[in-house]
Amino acid sequence: MAGIGFSLRKFVDKGGGVSTAGAYAYAALLASGPWLVAVVSLAFFGLIADSLLPEVDREAFFSVVCYVFAFSLILTGPLQLVVTRYVSDRLYEKDRSKVMPALWGATALAAALSASLAVPVLWSMDLTLAQRLIILSFFVTVSCLWISVVLLSAVKAYFTVTGAFFFSHVLGVGIMVAAGRLWGTFGAVGGYAVGQQILLASLIVALGREFPVSVRSDFSFLAYFRKQAF
Repeated sequence: MAGIGFSLRKFVDKGGGVSTAGAYAYAALLASGPWLVAVVSLAFFGLIADSLLPEVDREAFFSVVCYVFAFSLILTGPLQLVVTRYVSDRLYEKDRSKVMPALWGATALAAALSASLAVPVLWSMDLTLAQRLIILSFFVTVSCLWISVVLLSAVKAYFTVTGAFFFSHVLGVGIMVAAGRLWGTFGAVGGYAVGQQILLASLIVALGREFPVSVRSDFSFLAYFRKQAF
């Protein structure tokens, strides 16, 4: 993590309790990533869910969310490790031009892997096409989100990133409540997925402001699978 930690180190080196506390708080946000904001937003939704959904639908909603986060993390875990190592090395070499291409490549790979896993599972279940597509988009989005999160400690716009997490989940909970009232369980799942998609877009924009913009995808990080001991 040599290269990735440089920005946080500069934040701490400013001195003072506020800077140090801010660095620790930001590092905690990055380390827990989607889990932290997911737990807070879902806890809030749980407080008001009694008036929105029957008990069976509430259980179905929370089951979908838990399975999506758990399996997306397991699926992309090895990819996160090699991308982090690759980007850390590039930052250590001061070669910032390769960060965004690596992000596009890793995101495309995460999307392809998650879709290839989810499609046969979802199409074997007794669900409507709309329900399958909602869960599929949710699963692919969260899988891609994990990739962006592991690069965020290199972004200096600490409060912008923190605000993106907060804003996207506030908006997502609002959409989730409105859609849950109209369409039940899968309306709530779709609303929550929209919040995650807003977060993913916000984080990619933050990364694009920090590093040279490129539309090229680079898969050089795949060579790091040989170097990484799992």
